[in-house]
Amino acid sequence: MVRIGHAKRPLHLHKPRQSGPSAGGRISHARSSHIILAVCAGSYLLGLVLGAYMLPAQKDGGFAGLFALQFVQQHLQGSAGQIWRMDFLSSLFLLAVLLFCAFSALGAPVAALVPMLRGICSGMLTGWLYLNCGNQGVLLNLLIFWLPGAGISLLTILLAQCSVRNSLALIQVLSGSPKPSERVQVRRVVQLFLIAALLALACSVIQAGLSALFGPVFQSAS
Repeated sequence: MVRIGHAKRPLHLHKPRQSGPSAGGRISHARSSHIILAVCAGSYLLGLVLGAYMLPAQKDGGFAGLFALQFVQQHLQGSAGQIWRMDFLSSLFLLAVLLFCAFSALGAPVAALVPMLRGICSGMLTGWLYLNCGNQGVLLNLLIFWLPGAGISLLTILLAQCSVRNSLALIQVLSGSPKPSERVQVRRVVQLFLIAALLALACSVIQAGLSALFGPVFQSAS
């Protein structure tokens, strides 16, 4: 007699899936990113207030008044080529500082203060235009300076956030942290810098065009 038995089924051992970062880690990463963005945006807003209060009681006195006066005169009287080159080079300088800070373990505090410098310049310009020209100065600011300036300020804040995050990641790597919360992202920083530089160039060209369009109108009115 041939015994017919039940064949034993092989046991399959399922390996646990190796998942990516946990949900808690992703939430913590997003939260830290939002905090850094809020710090950079707050730095810019603080710079706006400081720039406005740097103006002395005399309308044309002090460094802040002299800076704003020369800035306005260059945009109302200069050629379009001079205007976009001046605006682009000044914006590119700040972006280059942020790029350098991104690859320095000590660059996080400096990168967080760069938006404040941008805010101080914008605050001095806005305050000077209001004190000297009143409603006409507010209109001049809206037509010529506000839109390109807001675009460049936004680019500065975003690149500052990326620079601070990358600098903090370098600190964790150099300190030998076994599980760093941030990763050093060289390609992402460089790509964001190049995109910001191109957009800053576009904003500078737009501001030069607005200055050439509305500058003679305000010069004749004044």
